Amino acid sequence: MRPPAQLHAVGFIKVEDIKRLNTNTARAWFIGLLFSIALDIHKLQLNQAKQQKVQAVLKASGSASSAANLEAARRDLKALAAEQRTLLIDLVRDVLDLALPGSTLEYLKLSPTTVGVAGAVTSAIGIYQNWPKA
Repeated sequence: MRPPAQLHAVGFIKVEDIKRLNTNTARAWFIGLLFSIALDIHKLQLNQAKQQKVQAVLKASGSASSAANLEAARRDLKALAAEQRTLLIDLVRDVLDLALPGSTLEYLKLSPTTVGVAGAVTSAIGIYQNWPKA
């Protein structure tokens, strides 16, 4: 049950055509997720290009570069790798999130169990991403 349907069920709002509202809500969510996936892919491509530039600098520089420059390049590469992991996790979460609105709109033929597992996994990913890092 979606939030508009829940508000309707408890009498907080009255909606004439709750099914249409749920369909429109699922459609907006689905489209939003598609844009989020496209953005995730774009950010991953930018990250990959930055990693390749830093790796080229590391390869090209040998004893000619100072130790400080090499260390800075290694730190940049490590930071980019961490950013890439975060972006990949976001992409996986967004793809799995497509299960619920996709199933509601019948774009995807998924069993309720599959939709539930996808929701549980995305919830676990969200907890992991928001858990304080020690």
